[in-house]
Formats: sequence, C-alpha cells, structure tokens
Amino acid sequence: MEVPLLLVDGHNLLYRATFGFPAPIHSRDKTRELTGVFGFFALLRVAIRDEIPDPPEVIVVFDGEYGSAERKQADASYKANRVTDETALKPIHALPDVKHGLDAYGIAWIDRRRRSRRHDRHPRAPGSRTRAADHVRRPGLLPASGP
Repeated sequence: MEVPLLLVDGHNLLYRATFGFPAPIHSRDKTRELTGVFGFFALLRVAIRDEIPDPPEVIVVFDGEYGSAERKQADASYKANRVTDETALKPIHALPDVKHGLDAYGIAWIDRRRRSRRHDRHPRAPGSRTRAADHVRRPGLLPASGP
C-alpha cells in the first residue's frame, strides 16, 4: 500500500496561523506570544487528521532566507507593498520554535535556500529529490546540528 504524501507550505501555514486566530495565545507566564506556533501545529494536525484518509508522510517546506529572491527579480512588485515592522515579522520570529516542534514530533522539514551558480555546476544526483542548496531535516536520520 502506498503512503499518501502531504507537502505543506510552511511559511504560508505559519503566516495564516499567526494572523488568523481571533485572539493571541501567550505562554503561561505571559512573556511570549505563541499564537503562530500554537496555530501552526493546530492547523497541521487538522490537515493530517481531516484531509487525508490514511496517515500520510508529512514534509513541511520552508522558503529559506532568500526564498523569494528569484520572484522579486522577475517581478519588482512582488511583495513590494508588504510591511516589515515588528508585527509583520512575527511568523519569521516563530520559525525556530516551529522547526524545533517539527523535530520533536518527528515531522520532516526542508529549508529551501537560494540556489547559487556554484550549485548549477554541481547538479543534484540522478533521482535525488533535493538540490545541493537545500537543507533537509528528518528527525532521527540526520544529526541535530545545522541551521
């Protein structure tokens, strides 16, 4: 039997979780806002439980630091009007906690990085699903170190 695959756009889900909940969620001591982290895992759980009939293999994909650079080069107006104040950066600040939680749950995640010309000279191996510029984190299979 084939296992269904659920690919998740990690930044999109985190953005929706951070700004889509009706009220902020804070830590017990009220020192940290956890809306994005809580919402990310709540929405991911619903997708896994309700959207796919059989338990899927889940891989969460993040764009990486320069993920939209190519899109910005192709279209200068891409995200040009997006505000970059502290509130707008909440999802980015939540990324380390989300990635740590994915590791704790044993859910694989990929951090797509900007592909440089150096990587173009060294293409991926035949049959490989990721480029040399990708960071793949599969709990239990890779060492804990890394970005």
